Amino acid sequence: MVIDNNITTSGKMDAIEMIKIKRGDKIIERRKIDWEKNQAHFKMRGFSLAEEDKPKKQKVSKPKLVKV
Repeated sequence: MVIDNNITTSGKMDAIEMIKIKRGDKIIERRKIDWEKNQAHFKMRGFSLAEEDKPKKQKVSKPKLVKV
């Protein structure tokens, strides 16, 4: 794994911006700079940016009527 010189020399890890990418049901977290540099490779393998703002829809089931 290659680490940027900026990270190793400064010793600060909080300056790294992370993003989430997905392929199917799989969601992984990567550094934004890695995504920007290797975007073609990620897309070739089927990854895309994950939308975090959209909440998942929950199924609403109707109450079952029971005849007596």
